[in-house]
Amino acid sequence: MTEVGIVCRNCRARDSVLALRHLSQGINQVSMIDHITLPVSNLDVSQPFYSAVLEVLGLSLLYCDNEVAGFGTDHWQFGIERLQGDISPVHVAFSATSVDVVHAFYDTALQAGGADNGAPGRRPVYGNNYYAAFVLDFDGHNIEMVARGAGTVSSQHPAINVSGTSPGKSQ
Repeated sequence: MTEVGIVCRNCRARDSVLALRHLSQGINQVSMIDHITLPVSNLDVSQPFYSAVLEVLGLSLLYCDNEVAGFGTDHWQFGIERLQGDISPVHVAFSATSVDVVHAFYDTALQAGGADNGAPGRRPVYGNNYYAAFVLDFDGHNIEMVARGAGTVSSQHPAINVSGTSPGKSQ
């Protein structure tokens, strides 16, 4: 009996070390969570907020009725559901592809009625390459947008580089 181990989905290598290296480099990026739905107290207020905020990530409203709204690209990836009673706020962090996306999220969320919970900026306490912004939605959920990785440079904010170095300079 031959043990296959990890197989690289990109190059189909059956070498576990190579497959793990590809995974760590983002070549075989696999999401740990398929979808999530947050409870909200007022769907009529929360749905426009999340429609605006999630549009920054390229997600659109796929389904909405009187109780639930679902967002995604080609399938439900994020949802909100009306809940009667007390809501315990949670923290959800979305992955951004760049610092510009973090800024767009923050600006859009504030314009849509969210409350500032941390302006865009480096967060060295979470790692050297951590750049994020935080906003509270109408139910107190802490919604975060984070860009990770050296070289995630901002085109509109040229003095910003997630790695903490000036763009164009070597580390």
